Amino acid sequence: MESLRQRGRTVHRAYVGFGSRRVKLLLLAVPMHNQLEDTLATLAEEFRRPE
Repeated sequence: MESLRQRGRTVHRAYVGFGSRRVKLLLLAVPMHNQLEDTLATLAEEFRRPE
């Protein structure tokens, strides 16, 4: 996980527009054998990031 994080490859963001709405999509890349706490910490960090 740390290797992905150092290379900036853990999260990919995209926005999809639908009428007047805008939906933020997140694709989270984590190793299958990763600890759940690490995965959740990465996801929580991304949700706290300002738009």
